[in-house]
Amino acid sequence: MTLWNTYSFFVLYAKLDQPDLKQDIPIMERPEIDRWLICKVNALIRDVTERLDAYV
Repeated sequence: MTLWNTYSFFVLYAKLDQPDLKQDIPIMERPEIDRWLICKVNALIRDVTERLDAYV
């Protein structure tokens, strides 16, 4: 349900704003919430990679 609600929210507002998703916006020009999320995703990737490397 969470995934569906997230997707539904995105589609609703993407249709209203019609953002150009192919445009690459520099990280420092993005809103703070976007930078925070990028930081969290990168930390997750780092942690999973380290743990998988240690597992082998």
